[in-house]
Amino acid sequence: MKDKRLAPLNAGHPFFEGKKHITQLVFLCLMAMAFAIVFSCFGALVGNAIFGTEGESAGKYRLLLVVNSVGTFLFPALLFAYCQDRKCFHYNHSDHIIGNFPGIVAVIVLSITILPVAGLLVELNRMVELPESMAKFTEIMRQMQDSSDRVLAVITAEHTPGILILNLLICAALPAICEEFFFRGTLQQLIHHWCRNKHVAVWLGGFIFSAIHFQMDGLLARWLLGVYLGYLLVWSGTLWLPILAHFLHNALSIFIQYILDVLGIQPNAGFNSLTTIATILSIVFCAALLFLTYKSYQNQKN
Repeated sequence: MKDKRLAPLNAGHPFFEGKKHITQLVFLCLMAMAFAIVFSCFGALVGNAIFGTEGESAGKYRLLLVVNSVGTFLFPALLFAYCQDRKCFHYNHSDHIIGNFPGIVAVIVLSITILPVAGLLVELNRMVELPESMAKFTEIMRQMQDSSDRVLAVITAEHTPGILILNLLICAALPAICEEFFFRGTLQQLIHHWCRNKHVAVWLGGFIFSAIHFQMDGLLARWLLGVYLGYLLVWSGTLWLPILAHFLHNALSIFIQYILDVLGIQPNAGFNSLTTIATILSIVFCAALLFLTYKSYQNQKN
């Protein structure tokens, strides 16, 4: 007969077992808010102690980005997964490897061909005028976007290879991991289990992913990017493929802006005949590559 005193400390049922999905969603929101507040305060205190309180400091901004990304997105996602089945990397499908070379190649090429499409969506977004009743909301969104742009400008002001690598780690790799664990690995999974419809989960999760950034001009582009990342998770069954795609998208944007700044080139806004042709070709290539990615993982499953 086994001695009950030797039972493991984690014996018993997972915290979320038997709880309704709405209850789980409330807990996820509370976790995210609690971690965000704690880590934001911690980051501000450490940042002020190291870099001071006067002026804008690239080092302080980088520290805050790291602390806020980990605290707001990664920690709540891992805790939520643990509450599901006492495993931090199962619920979010991060315990599965990519294991599909054609799919990886397609995603790498897609990260390049999707850039003109994203530019088109940003331009279309700027043409949309919200009603006067939403003027206050629009102004808040604009202010938050201006603040985000100013932080990014300070971080990328120094044009050296070392700073470029540091920015790729902090502004590309870290957000890709933290945000994908939260939005695709956790929120999309929760919506999927709730409504039993993967398409609703992908599109709704993608919209929340875009809206929570509070950046008006990129709302549509980021929404469809979130949808693209969501379907990568559905097709591949592993969180690491959307993490790879997210990282490549961020990294290419940072690298291209770095090259333009070093060369002193100002990108032209709007569209001309050349950019229109490039965008049309980009849409065709993206559609073909998405289909190939889908078929590649369907063949692997079969």
